[in-house]
Amino acid sequence: LWRSNQILIKGKGRDDKETVLLHPVPVRALKQYYRVRQYLDEDNRPRGAMFRSRSVPSKQGRITTRGLRHIVKAVFEEQGIDKTVHGLRHTYVTRLVKYFNGDITKVAQFSRHRSLEMISIYNDAVLLESDYKGYIKAFGDINLFIPV
Repeated sequence: LWRSNQILIKGKGRDDKETVLLHPVPVRALKQYYRVRQYLDEDNRPRGAMFRSRSVPSKQGRITTRGLRHIVKAVFEEQGIDKTVHGLRHTYVTRLVKYFNGDITKVAQFSRHRSLEMISIYNDAVLLESDYKGYIKAFGDINLFIPV
């Protein structure tokens, strides 16, 4: 994690953990989180689950998805972010689609979508938004309003 900006995630509906590349900014935040929570081993490496339950006994002490969603929602409200957790994912993927100019195979590497078809839906929305601006310009010189 620390040297390679990678974490292992076992996501919804998945049996195996998979490697996810992280941007350096959240890596710094995670390092601080691990230090504060004292989740580091003797060699200063992360140990155990990242998000742990303090109140409800759960599998291996991990917080539930629902519990994590409540925490993120509270942070969003505190920061004035008008998004749900899933809505933020849509924003993230849409931004990647725009940045990578619709190259959905590149987007798939960072979004954890199994289906390129799903990412193509985001791409279609980005293209429609872009095409709509052109559509408006195509008829910009026509005035349909009749003075009264």
